[in-house]
Amino acid sequence: MELLDQQLGVHAEAWRNWIRQAEADADERTDRPSSDLVEENRRLLRETPTGSTMDSAVAPSTPAVLADLPGTAGLTTVTVTDSPRTRSA
Repeated sequence: MELLDQQLGVHAEAWRNWIRQAEADADERTDRPSSDLVEENRRLLRETPTGSTMDSAVAPSTPAVLADLPGTAGLTTVTVTDSPRTRSA
């Protein structure tokens, strides 16, 4: 394997990662996601508006919900916005 590493100029760790990923794609290991799942997650991240979360969908109704719960008198809500995340793909 070392000779092949040298001939192709590929580091042994890269080979190991490629083999592990191929095994995950073939459902032979469960400790890492398949390439299809990774691509689906990336697609969903691209399609999701920046700062959009389930919390932002629920946040407008939070004061009304708190008002109906016992022991929540005097509580206030704070709006928190997410900053755009940067990811290296």
